[in-house]
Amino acid sequence: MLIGVAGGLCGGFLGSFIGLGKLESFDLGSILIATLGAVLLLVVYRIVRGSTRK
Repeated sequence: MLIGVAGGLCGGFLGSFIGLGKLESFDLGSILIATLGAVLLLVVYRIVRGSTRK
């Protein structure tokens, strides 16, 4: 859950850095950017950590 929150924050900051929205506003665009950042960070975590299923 913490990785998802951190990804949302990273997505929000990166989105505002490249000009996709502001951090002050709360709209559908900012929610989508934060969600994409969270999903991306979770995917990276999964790749780095690797699958532990046997």
